[in-house]
Amino acid sequence: SSGINAEYGSRDTLFLVLATVDLVITGLHVVCAISLFSYQEAGFTLGPLCITWGSLWNISSRLSVFTIMLLAADLCFNIGRSRVVLGILAGYLLLQVVQATVPFWFG
Repeated sequence: SSGINAEYGSRDTLFLVLATVDLVITGLHVVCAISLFSYQEAGFTLGPLCITWGSLWNISSRLSVFTIMLLAADLCFNIGRSRVVLGILAGYLLLQVVQATVPFWFG
């Protein structure tokens, strides 16, 4: 059934996640463009902002590749419902956040 209240399929969910991640990556590129084409460093001289930008860059680029891999697996093997796909993506995102923040846990 189609309509606003229809549940998203796994491919629709993956395309939505991929578009969102790509928008984040585009926003991160805008910060680089500001510092490249102007005399301002766009905050890269501030330690916490630079660390946050780097973490977002690493996580979003890896999440984009992982989402494409999941989309290819879904096309080949029909993973199923969007909740399964969102669970897999949430687990991978949690793993990436933990991996990116481990160096800050111990100083």
